[in-house]
Amino acid sequence: MKLSRPGLPRSLNWKASFRLLFYVFVVVLLANVGALVERVTRPEIRYFDQQHLIEGSITALVLILLLGALETYLTRRSEAEEALRESESRYQSLVDLSPDAIIVNVGGKYVFANPAAARLFGAASPQDLVGRDAINMIHPDSRELVAERSVQALAGVAPSPRDIKLLRLDGSPVEVESTGMRMEFDGRPAVQVVYRDITERKRAEELLRLTQFSVDRAADSVFWTDPGGHFIRVSEAACRLLGYSEKEFLAMSVPDLYPSASAELQSANWERMKEEGSFTFEASARTKSGSTVPLEVTVNYLQFAEREYNCAFARDITDRKQAEQERLSLERQLQHSQKLESLGVLAGGIAHDFNNILTSVLGNAELALSELSPSAPARGNLLEVMDSSHRAAALCRQMLAYSGRGHFVVEPIDLGAFIEDMLGLLGSSISKKAFLDLDLGKDLPLLEADPSQMSQVIMNLILNASEALGEKEGNITVSTGVRECSAKYLREAYGAENASPGLYLTLEVSDTGSGMDARTQERLFEPFFTTKFTGRGLGMAAVLGIVRGHKGALRLVSKPGRGTTFTILFPALEADAALPARKNGAQTGGWQGEGTVLLVDDEEAIRALGSRMLAMLGFTVLTAPDGRQALEVYREHREEIALVLLDLTMPRMDGEEAFRELRLIDPQVRVVMSSGYAESDITARFAGQGSAGFVQKPYTLAELKKGLRAALEGDGTAA
Repeated sequence: MKLSRPGLPRSLNWKASFRLLFYVFVVVLLANVGALVERVTRPEIRYFDQQHLIEGSITALVLILLLGALETYLTRRSEAEEALRESESRYQSLVDLSPDAIIVNVGGKYVFANPAAARLFGAASPQDLVGRDAINMIHPDSRELVAERSVQALAGVAPSPRDIKLLRLDGSPVEVESTGMRMEFDGRPAVQVVYRDITERKRAEELLRLTQFSVDRAADSVFWTDPGGHFIRVSEAACRLLGYSEKEFLAMSVPDLYPSASAELQSANWERMKEEGSFTFEASARTKSGSTVPLEVTVNYLQFAEREYNCAFARDITDRKQAEQERLSLERQLQHSQKLESLGVLAGGIAHDFNNILTSVLGNAELALSELSPSAPARGNLLEVMDSSHRAAALCRQMLAYSGRGHFVVEPIDLGAFIEDMLGLLGSSISKKAFLDLDLGKDLPLLEADPSQMSQVIMNLILNASEALGEKEGNITVSTGVRECSAKYLREAYGAENASPGLYLTLEVSDTGSGMDARTQERLFEPFFTTKFTGRGLGMAAVLGIVRGHKGALRLVSKPGRGTTFTILFPALEADAALPARKNGAQTGGWQGEGTVLLVDDEEAIRALGSRMLAMLGFTVLTAPDGRQALEVYREHREEIALVLLDLTMPRMDGEEAFRELRLIDPQVRVVMSSGYAESDITARFAGQGSAGFVQKPYTLAELKKGLRAALEGDGTAA
């Protein structure tokens, strides 16, 4: 390569000048000394030959100058060549050590290459590239561009760096950044090209593009902020979630999204992030429309190029929050249902045992009354005993209703007409300052329900609404309608364990009273709970039990100071359903039985009472205190026994096990179950097993006669 000659050092000029002056001084001195010697040796010369002296001096001076100039020239040339060698050595070192490939192209062929070029092209040494055609080392996709840039470089126009593709010696492509410039090489125009391998850079750029693409397409929003909380980059998901454009985001800071994020809180969070690296928290962000979105935010501390950043990932947790609320609501309902179930079992057990006692009291009072003359003084006392027994039996039914296992006498009911019939009673029961408004739907489906139980539900709701008004004037609104209820809607209601999606009649009672707080609502359906004075009975607990027993549900909306609304949901009766009014209300007249009845009960008093009642109905009676003895008696008197009156709860062998054994002995046996538990429990347990009927304790003579007659006159495989 032809390099420009470096300039001479300034130190050479003063040295040569000093040397020249020294030579001049010597010449002048010698010339004068020679003239003096000639005068001494030649007396005839009496004066200096000044002209001779001058000529000699000039000649000597010229010679000295020529010699000095020659010496100076030779010295400068030697030093310049040394400087050139040093410059070339430094240049060669730079070329050899350069990480970029350097190629010299003369006339379309490579005439020089550095070691980096050999590595780039996969050559064993730079000499393997010398003499190769330059065009063959260019990828076909880049040859046209390289040809244009070579023409520009030879014309003295330095082209800007461009990315091109080369071909290695093995034929594989490699991407490089190309920079070229014109130069001379051995006196010929050449192009010096610098190739920088950008494979890693391209891979990093591709990875960055993929990362950015992934971030923009991710469901989670991504934010980059500086230590001051200013947004410097946001993902597309963040723009979609909060409604701001990227340009709007870049003009905002964290407090614009999180108004509660004070400067002190931001500073504390930044220090925590630097200490822990990352942490997660929940926050609510403000959208462009002004609404808020709950987010789960994970912040990450990053440091790059001596600058600090926060890369935050935000996830919309609206659905999670709703799911958590639903889960908590379901958990509360489950806990409430479990509590009600436990209390229901307790109430049912108490009612069962109490009914056994009442059976003896009521039955004996009825028998004693039947044996007294109309004018007997004790007749009034017995009637009072019977009346008290009936009230006690009603309390037992209320307890069974609370447990959801009441004994219902169902019939089709027009709910609107039913409420209108109760207006007189309702009007006299509520406060004088309460205004009762009715909004009863027309042409509603019928309701299959027990009228007495429905009366209790309506009265309880109206009385609660009246008491919520207190001494203030207010409105009580009773409305009915119909609604298609989904499974989700029913899950949010109380007592909906047995409710199925479908069409429901709605009974809504709302008031403008004091309302209830959350704590009161949690305890509202506990038995004997009241916000008034104690001793008010089962109240709303019984209402919920009746609703559950009718396979309905109850919804409650109440806030302190804003009133309360109860919505009762009852399954609507299908239009073509035909139910007899009061199925078990038929009169038995003077019916008398015949044959033998096996009475099985562990209570001696009930066996004695039952025997007398059965005898009065015309039956012959056999008794047994438990299931095992009942099987022995039945085997012995099988041919004469027409019916078995079987208690459910007994020691040694209970009624359910005895029933199965009786069916094994005689599949056609008629069995009427008797229990203090609710009929719904018993019929469900014996459904499809051939039970002939059920008589609930305490029973009167008329109720016993009706149950036995139905069993004997039926086909023996009822229920």
